[in-house]
Amino acid sequence: MKTRVLTWLTRVRRVKEKNSEALRFVDPGLHDARTDVCIRCPMDKSLPEGCGSCRQALKSLQEEIVGSRQTDSRATACPVLGEYLPVSAWIEQIAVPNDALWAECWRKKTL
Repeated sequence: MKTRVLTWLTRVRRVKEKNSEALRFVDPGLHDARTDVCIRCPMDKSLPEGCGSCRQALKSLQEEIVGSRQTDSRATACPVLGEYLPVSAWIEQIAVPNDALWAECWRKKTL
């Protein structure tokens, strides 16, 4: 799971590096609504603590992508999408037709 999340974060950072305008962020109210859904999701999985370098990589990638935007550590990772939820909730993304997602998931339907 941690490898999938780090891979996803690295991919998002590359998108931002290539074209900073390609990565759009939602407003704080929508971010908070999305995070609330993630916190309640029965699928939200904590990432294993791991080594110091993994924890530092997560932190660094998060900061590089969302900058000074506030994140909520109560939501951690989506095992279906392989996304790091504190970052994912900030990014404008399309809905995904995936039956494995929780019925209330904001990625399954728009909030």
